[in-house]
Amino acid sequence: KKRIEEHRRKKKLALAKDIKKKIEKVSITIKAKAGQDDKLFGAITAEDISKAIKEDTGIEIDKHQIILDQPIKKLGTYKVAVRLDEKINAVLRVWIVREE
Repeated sequence: KKRIEEHRRKKKLALAKDIKKKIEKVSITIKAKAGQDDKLFGAITAEDISKAIKEDTGIEIDKHQIILDQPIKKLGTYKVAVRLDEKINAVLRVWIVREE
């Protein structure tokens, strides 16, 4: 039973490392409506980032794995932490651009 658990754990860890490599190679672009001073009408949340990752890469990341101190409220480039495993975190580049 212990060997089976250890095997599952190693498999899960290998998958997390693979996803980390893929996430750190890409950058996600999210279009949002913004005012004159680059402030967004609304905010970009972990759920929005999760959906954008799924659409752009096909990788499914739960919104609870995305670590945001606060929702994003301005246009620009952000580095967002993604917790893939207890010990593995990836850094995702997110571009928030003006919706035309």
